Amino acid sequence: MANLEKSLNFLLGRHKEGSFSTHANRSVRLNQAIHTLQSRYKDLKDVSNLKTRHVDYLVQKWLAEELSSGTIKNRMSDLRWLARKINK
Repeated sequence: MANLEKSLNFLLGRHKEGSFSTHANRSVRLNQAIHTLQSRYKDLKDVSNLKTRHVDYLVQKWLAEELSSGTIKNRMSDLRWLARKINK
């Protein structure tokens, strides 16, 4: 498991807010986003190094995949949750 994935899972384990299904869904969506970022940004080693350019890349990729607006809203909600937890 890569360092980025470890740091995300550590953060998810420390902050178990919401129901079990909310926590599980958030975990799945954030891990998918992290895998997408790892394929593009090899130098991203820790979740606390997440920047606006990374989020912009994810949004552009999701728009290119023609995902529904609800799906993108859910994923952005998870990214905002993550940003709050890393104080960004």
